[in-house]
Amino acid sequence: MIVSEAGWAEDCGAAGQGLQRKHAALFALSCAELIIEASKRLSESLAVGCGINFGSVTRVFLLGRQDYIGATVNDASKIQQLGWNEMCVSDTYRSALEEDVRNLKKYKLAGKGWRLDSSEVVATVRAMQQTEKVL
Repeated sequence: MIVSEAGWAEDCGAAGQGLQRKHAALFALSCAELIIEASKRLSESLAVGCGINFGSVTRVFLLGRQDYIGATVNDASKIQQLGWNEMCVSDTYRSALEEDVRNLKKYKLAGKGWRLDSSEVVATVRAMQQTEKVL
């Protein structure tokens, strides 16, 4: 499990919902790149899935290690099971991501959440970064 705390991204201004501006996009980019690289190394019968949610979690120490619990973590775990070399995101995270990245194709999951193609996330966020450098 990867937890990205609000405020981790360098050079990002403040934004709504407790996230810095571009935080959701940079986190999506990191996850998408991880999925792409991991899928190159795995056999065809194995895959990497990434479930992303946004919200509050409770940090606990269990058996000598840090862990996170709560509804946010549980929902991310549920949608992660639907990913096959792709990202699955909650409605809440999708809304935060759309504040950073426009025109990202997404596909509705059965139940709740959205499916994002990792290659498209990388291309879209990288294009957004290049556009911002030009402006």
